Parts: sequence; structure tokens; C-alpha cells
Amino acid sequence: MVFGAKVSLRFAVILCLLSSVAVWGLTVYSFKVVVGEVRVIGVGVGVYWDRNGDNSVSFLSWGRITVNPLRPEESKNITVYVRNKGSSPVVISLNASGWSPPGVERYIHLNWDYSGSALDVDESVRVTLFLSVDSEIWFESPRIQNYNFDVTISAVSP
Repeated sequence: MVFGAKVSLRFAVILCLLSSVAVWGLTVYSFKVVVGEVRVIGVGVGVYWDRNGDNSVSFLSWGRITVNPLRPEESKNITVYVRNKGSSPVVISLNASGWSPPGVERYIHLNWDYSGSALDVDESVRVTLFLSVDSEIWFESPRIQNYNFDVTISAVSP
């Protein structure tokens, strides 16, 4: 009986050590997804870095996003101001297109905190854009490490 208990204890210790090494390896082997320049297009609206509309936004950069397979996703955000440049009240819409490489949109998602309220003529609203990267991209790492896309913010009649 003593011999069996020693074998079971050794087996349990070895199993714990191997599990610890595997978890450590996955944690250490995270990789960085490099966000290329993301072009910003305003249709009927201006997109700016400041509320006054002095500094227009042409490109966004989220920089490097470190992806770890043990977390469901990683995200970063950027705040911009959107101004109605039309002659009547509008709501605004967000669209991401032109993803490169193709298929990367399965793992990278763009969202925002815009409430949907109408913007009067020349009125600005502060919006935060959220870019999230699904950890599933980790398994595609040899293929997807750099990407880019276009962001279009459009005026729409309410």
C-alpha cells in the first residue's frame, strides 16, 4: 500500500508541474497584434480630436494590442468628437470596411458608445471608439499580425 501511495503522489506532483508549465507557456507566449493606420472617413460630419473642431482626425492608431489566449479578448479605446456639418439634424452611423487581411474582421471588432441622439446643425458629440481583439486570433498568429481597415462615420436622417 505504501508503494502505491508514493506512486500516486509522484504522479500528482508531476501532473501539477506539467500543468503549471503549460499555463506559464501560454501566458508568456502572448503576441502583439499591430494595428496599422485606420483611415477615418466622415460623410456629412466632421471627425475631430477636440470639441472645437480644430484638429481633424484622418487616421486612428491603437498601437500594439497584446493578445493572450487565456483571456477572452483585449481592447483599447480612442475618444473623438463628431460634428454635424449638414443643414438639418442627423443621427450618425459607424461602419468598418476594407479589412486587410481578409477575414480578420472575425477576430477584431469595432464598437462605440454613441447614444443615438440626434445632432443639431453644427452640434458636436463626444464618442469613444472601442477596438477589441478576440483571443481566438492567437491561434491564427502566423497569419494575422498586422491589419488595417477603414472607419466611416456617416450622417443619417433621423
